[in-house]
Amino acid sequence: MKWLTLIHYRIATIIRLWIRPTVLPSELESIQAELEGDVYYVLHDRSFTDLVAAQQAIKSCSLPAPASRDHWYPLTEKTGSFFARRQVYDAHQAGQLIQRARAGEIIQFVPLSIFWGRAPKREQSFWRLLFSYNNYELGGGLRKFLATIAARKDLEIHVSKPLSLNELVSHDQNDEISARKLHRVLRVHYRHVKTAVVGPDLSHRRTVVRDLVKSRAVQQVIDEKIKAGESSREQLEAQAQKYGNEIASNYNTRSIRILDIFLTRFWNKVYDGVEVEGIQRVRALAGTHAVVYLPCHRSHIDYLLLSYALFKQGLAAPHIAAGINLNLPIVGRLLRGAGAFFIRRSFRGKPLYTAVFNEYLHTLLRRGFPVEFFIEGGRSRTGRSLPPKTGMMALMLRSYLRDHTKPIAIVPIYVGYEKVLEGNTYLGELRGKSKKSESIFGLVKVVKTLKGEFGKVRANFGEPLFLNSFLDAQQPDWREVSSDKPEWLPTVTNQLADEAITRINEAAHVNRVSLVAAAILCAPRQALGDTTLLAQIDFYKELLQAVPYSQETTFDDHDPAAMVEHCEKLGFVEKREDSMGAVYHLSEVNSVLLTYYRNNIQHLLVIPSLLAYALNNKRGIGRKALIQLVSSVYPYLKKELYLNLELSDVETAIETHLAFLLERGILTTEGKIIRGAKPGSNQQLIQRLLAAHCQPMLERFYIVLSLIRAADQQPLSTKLLEQKSVDVAQRLSMIHGIHSPEFFDKRLFAGFIDQLYQRKVIQCDEGFIRFDKPLTDILYLAERVMSAEVVQNLRLAKPQAEQS
Repeated sequence: MKWLTLIHYRIATIIRLWIRPTVLPSELESIQAELEGDVYYVLHDRSFTDLVAAQQAIKSCSLPAPASRDHWYPLTEKTGSFFARRQVYDAHQAGQLIQRARAGEIIQFVPLSIFWGRAPKREQSFWRLLFSYNNYELGGGLRKFLATIAARKDLEIHVSKPLSLNELVSHDQNDEISARKLHRVLRVHYRHVKTAVVGPDLSHRRTVVRDLVKSRAVQQVIDEKIKAGESSREQLEAQAQKYGNEIASNYNTRSIRILDIFLTRFWNKVYDGVEVEGIQRVRALAGTHAVVYLPCHRSHIDYLLLSYALFKQGLAAPHIAAGINLNLPIVGRLLRGAGAFFIRRSFRGKPLYTAVFNEYLHTLLRRGFPVEFFIEGGRSRTGRSLPPKTGMMALMLRSYLRDHTKPIAIVPIYVGYEKVLEGNTYLGELRGKSKKSESIFGLVKVVKTLKGEFGKVRANFGEPLFLNSFLDAQQPDWREVSSDKPEWLPTVTNQLADEAITRINEAAHVNRVSLVAAAILCAPRQALGDTTLLAQIDFYKELLQAVPYSQETTFDDHDPAAMVEHCEKLGFVEKREDSMGAVYHLSEVNSVLLTYYRNNIQHLLVIPSLLAYALNNKRGIGRKALIQLVSSVYPYLKKELYLNLELSDVETAIETHLAFLLERGILTTEGKIIRGAKPGSNQQLIQRLLAAHCQPMLERFYIVLSLIRAADQQPLSTKLLEQKSVDVAQRLSMIHGIHSPEFFDKRLFAGFIDQLYQRKVIQCDEGFIRFDKPLTDILYLAERVMSAEVVQNLRLAKPQAEQS
């Protein structure tokens, strides 16, 4: 009927003018490249509004238009009038296409998933349900019409990779079985997409808390307390419910939409947007795995950054483990609505709280909700990766041992800022000020400082770690354990945590600020002429790209001069000009502050820096001896910086870096002897600056070794050694103007001393440190490359430390 066609045309025109769809994913070029043959576009429902939206999406992203009206393939249709019911679509069209595929025609399906408002299904009021169309749920034309009006801008269309009908059709099956297989594959696909985009179905928060209290694990703790005569069941269950309400998130679309509006303005006003890398690998996992996001922790806004990035990429925002200190008035409620669940710093002496929290985390993982927690615990004040806090990791492993039907994929995430909001706060804490608790007033103060330039933010999604595969490698019989706390759990937890942080470091992003900081901080008095600074930055860029630390590492592709100009714009670098040109230098404050950004990428330059340092003060050294020297130091740096190479691969990496440095003239050869750069050359200056990159770490090691040797035949406990090392390092930092706060970090000294114990370089005898030949050998190697100035200053500093 022409009049009906005309009405449809007018309505379609109105819908096109009204809606503002977002088409995902962003990697549409790869989808376009895979298209061939006769292309059919699949819709989950036979829906006029979905069809109009899909047509607009196809046109906007330059996908090939359907050849005819018959090239739309609805998987289901709704029958009835007001209360529509879903049923499987007639298989007649599928049969025809299957016959064509058997005849040799190439036929592809491109599924289009259309989301009018992204709200997970949950218990809610009738009116909320009416105005929130949850895509593949029961409902008719009225609800769809209302959703179209309400969600004009909140419309996402996900274009999936094409499915080949030819690969799905089996020649030994009849058409009916092949059609059912096709529909089953498409139904599973749509279910996975929906899970990835909006998350699994939610229960109401009250229902979740009630189920926690009634769970076997919580009831077992309550029974034990009743037997001990502590309280009645009613009181203990009320306490458990109180804990549940304190912990559980209140995930809701309203809070996420509020934060989306606020954060979009925030990232674009304060920062120059958010860049994301590696999201495609997460998209592939989100529908089939319980994804556990493990970002490094650099700033308070990390909590919001990941949720924002995932939401903008068309994925479900995760449930985030947040410290109870962030459960502030107003802010805490908003964070809870966006998926935050709150955790106390310590579970010690609270078995009921422990049971409730364990059960809540188990519920999230078992049901496949994406979860996020910070493996470092607190924020890094130095820019380095902190030693892992393994509490949440252990709880995750225990949950998985209880029920591993839903596979878990751990996704490490590197978060990099060109300027953190809390920079001045970190500076004060690094100078000895006590850490302040979070409060509304503290947040207000941070907001007031949001003036000026803050650069870009980067989130790199690293290589996923599949828990099944990891456990199979570490404990092949893990599926047979009868307890969720086997004896090997602590060891495997530590191994998993170390591997996660190592993969976070692999995904590091080398931004403009970190690269400039790495160059200028290695200079004496933190000042360099413009020519030298630009040459050093250019060398670092070339080195990191020619011999990449990892395939996951990314780089800012900017001209060195533009990088320096950007740092000057951010207020980090100052410029002075005279008749000989420009000199870039750092103030005392920025000399400390920029170490934070340098430390973000410190691990990337370790091996070439060690090679440069080994030849910085010596005339020459044999190739074999040089490799042995660097290899002997590497294990200690590997633990401290969470480096990614196994000891068996270190020699190969050293050879690769050595070849690069020799080719560029940073190092030279005479026969079998490796020497430094030619005296007076530009390469010699580059070598010295490169060597200075690892110098503070090596000097810190040398301080410990020298103090142990000096205490021969004298009582020296581990605790006293740590304190003496800190005292000497603080004195040397004052004498030499070393601005790296980690140079006298007691935790780093403790970690190195622990490594010496583990490698049996030193022993503990009745509470005192003893050593033998291994320590003498290491000292011999160290003194081959250590400058005479450092050795002399250390000798002068030690008596002062001993008197303290």
